[in-house]
Amino acid sequence: MSQHILGVETDPTTRYPFIVLEGLDGTGKSTVGRIVTEDLRSEGVPAKFIQTPAPPFREIAGEVISSCSAETRFLFFLSSIVAVSDSVRREVARSAIVCDRYLLSTLAYHRALGANLILDEHQLPIVRPDFTFYLHLRQEHVREERITKRGVTTPADKSSRDDKDLVRRIATEYSHYRMSAISTDHLTPKQVARKIRRNVELDGLGPLTLNRLS
Repeated sequence: MSQHILGVETDPTTRYPFIVLEGLDGTGKSTVGRIVTEDLRSEGVPAKFIQTPAPPFREIAGEVISSCSAETRFLFFLSSIVAVSDSVRREVARSAIVCDRYLLSTLAYHRALGANLILDEHQLPIVRPDFTFYLHLRQEHVREERITKRGVTTPADKSSRDDKDLVRRIATEYSHYRMSAISTDHLTPKQVARKIRRNVELDGLGPLTLNRLS
């Protein structure tokens, strides 16, 4: 079964799937992404978990966030997405990819920050996800507690916990895109991972066997 993400059609039956988890900080993306990856491996499916921004962008992301304009930050993070996409394009021939944040988070965060750039995201030279899941929490205090517990180490961490108006704007921007939304309020990370796996099956990939996807 094909899927349209941002207007671009992909065919997940010709290769391993590219699965993306989007959402605000503290909604469980990294933990769930690692569990989904391990679950796929336990089924005999080669799988790799990645996060954006990836090196070498990750090493300087904090400095860019703290010292640059919203437009500069937007272009920096878009560049990191294109770089990750180049890697994904090579990797999906060999394994499923589970990605913690991709294009939609970059768009949502920076448009919420007021980045005033005219951009046709449909023209970006990137691999489009086969499945995009939006993890969210209805209880905002739970998300804030999670961020505090893991440690507030950057200005971005502090903003995503304390700037409630920014958080609302980001959530509004996310709502403009079609994704499979999953509330993580009353679910364990393992339960969220199972919901994701079930949705992937319902969309036509079945057991994700090598013969199915090679």
